[in-house]
Amino acid sequence: EVTEVSGGSVGGGGGIVSNICGAICCSIFGIGLFFAMLVMLAWNEQSTVCVSKAYLAAEQEYQTARCNSGPGSYSGALVHFSCPLNSESLPKWTSEDFGVSGDQLFSTEAVKVAQQVEMFQCAETVHTKTVKRGERTFEEKSYTYKKEWSSSHVDSSDFQAWQVDAARRALDNGCGFNFKGNPSFPIESNTLKADILVAGQYDLTRFMGEISSSVPIRLKAGALVTLPGTNARLSVDTTHLFSGCEQGRPELGCIKVKYVRSDTTVVAYLGRMQDDGTTHAWSAPSSWMCSTKGRSNRVDLFAQGSHTAEQLLESAESGNSVMTWIIRVLGFIVAYMGMRAFFAPVEALVAAIDSGLNLFRCIPIVGWLLDFLGDVLRGAVGCAISIIAFGLSVPS
Repeated sequence: EVTEVSGGSVGGGGGIVSNICGAICCSIFGIGLFFAMLVMLAWNEQSTVCVSKAYLAAEQEYQTARCNSGPGSYSGALVHFSCPLNSESLPKWTSEDFGVSGDQLFSTEAVKVAQQVEMFQCAETVHTKTVKRGERTFEEKSYTYKKEWSSSHVDSSDFQAWQVDAARRALDNGCGFNFKGNPSFPIESNTLKADILVAGQYDLTRFMGEISSSVPIRLKAGALVTLPGTNARLSVDTTHLFSGCEQGRPELGCIKVKYVRSDTTVVAYLGRMQDDGTTHAWSAPSSWMCSTKGRSNRVDLFAQGSHTAEQLLESAESGNSVMTWIIRVLGFIVAYMGMRAFFAPVEALVAAIDSGLNLFRCIPIVGWLLDFLGDVLRGAVGCAISIIAFGLSVPS
């Protein structure tokens, strides 16, 4: 590790007038921020109510669509179905689809398969902190180097080690004396997916992005294969393919490849059915403060696996509740900060009074009492402002 010290600025605060002027600007910004948060919190509460009403209406109005029924039977209706994917949505994939030649590493049927590539590279870590020495402020940067697996190329041309001798020694210790730079990736991570996503007679291709692929694919251990773009020696076990090294003994430039797939064979949906078998968000009837055209009044729920309509609605309602509370907490914090900023001129004025009373410290006994009085006044005002800001920020 090497530490670099740079910069340097004279510290110290401004005069009383400049501090009060700054506090007034801060107050204007704070009151604007406070009311902006009030608007956001009001929208959040309205959205929460409308979403809950829409889910309640959907629970009472939906009908179940059979997997072998034509979509025309449910055109325009709010439907729920939980159906297996057809064969077109579960194509057969092999290692050749990723350009790997030689023995077949795997063969699987899935909506998605992915090739995850990592390289063993030298990485630079920069830690920055600000330190104060007397009245001057300095910036300290610490550089460390180590070898690690990374899914993206680490550009070593910008390493500080090429410019600073001490950093170069840290590089030698972390990545080796012969390190000249990280090589480029010969192959890249890639995801292949089916052209369509059809469950029963219904087209859900627009939800393709929600299909996850995280199940490891078992490989043929000891297979003789060649990766595109590299002639390095290969080692294959049941979970990974290594190029340029062996498992457990990585070297700089070593490539590690893992293949994963989706395990989704059944999907569930709750929303509006179209004539052609595609789906669309269903809009709940209008109610007070909830327009039928509003985004919060729509039901368009998709999930991997077999789920009843009640399970879809329960999961969606739970997610809506969590998001509501996240926005509430963030809104309270920002509103509190806004209120604190609004009272900044008061705190600046009290701070000025406290500083003025500090001028009498040279007077025996009386000076100490005045200094103590100023500190008490400043602490009491700060505490009172905190309580007021908290009270105004907490929703009633």
